[in-house]
Amino acid sequence: MKKGRKRTSLILLAAILLAISAHRALKNFQIQQETTRWYAKAITAFNDETTPEDARDWLTDNGFELMIWNPNAQKGWIGKQTVQQPDSTSDYYLVQGSKPLSEDIWLDIKFTFDTDLIPQKARYNTRTHPINSSQSISQ
Repeated sequence: MKKGRKRTSLILLAAILLAISAHRALKNFQIQQETTRWYAKAITAFNDETTPEDARDWLTDNGFELMIWNPNAQKGWIGKQTVQQPDSTSDYYLVQGSKPLSEDIWLDIKFTFDTDLIPQKARYNTRTHPINSSQSISQ
């Protein structure tokens, strides 16, 4: 009788663990799908005519909270990033927003402009909630 209960308990435990794993895999798949969808929308909106204001408006119109946008800065609207390369240094201006995809996963979209405000790239990064931001995936 005890053997039967142990076996049933082990089977039940295995089924629960399998269900949890399947749920996590489905959640990760859905988050990746949503990330891909948002990134596709961002790169479609980001073209040679895009201004920092356009990038800001796109982010806010699509529910992103602005993370890099300083209306009091000399350029009036954006953050600055310096990229050090072996043979040169390049400055870029950034407009970045963040949006929760789930309770613990956030999507960041960053629009990059050169110093003449010519659009360069749209990138994304997913990360865990700001309280635990040890994990991220970038493009």
